Amino acid sequence: MQYVPQSAELAVDPRWAVRKILANAGQPDPEALTALGIREAWFDRLPGQLSGGELARVSLARLFNPHLKVLICDEITSQLDALEQDRLLHALTDLAARRRIAVLLISHGSALRARFAHRDLRLEAGQLVGP
Repeated sequence: MQYVPQSAELAVDPRWAVRKILANAGQPDPEALTALGIREAWFDRLPGQLSGGELARVSLARLFNPHLKVLICDEITSQLDALEQDRLLHALTDLAARRRIAVLLISHGSALRARFAHRDLRLEAGQLVGP
């Protein structure tokens, strides 16, 4: 199980090159790198030299390993524009489906949840409600 925080810039060491960030937990997963659009040209850059969408994809890619079963994604697209949100979530959901990884997508965006979630549950007044 891996937790994906809302702010990718707070989840990585700003002094580490992307190459080191991706290798922090072991050998980077080539399929995840490709699926998430990670470019080799980014490997020697620092996090501050990437766009928000690029850094979000790097932060996510570093969590993929052969034993991953569940991703808890906490507002991972809240800082991205609509096009980048769509790109990131399509890549994530396609990869997760191929690997049979469960994704818990936490989001305030009802339209986003409607497009990407198979089931939509909400907390209202401390109570779990759903369809």
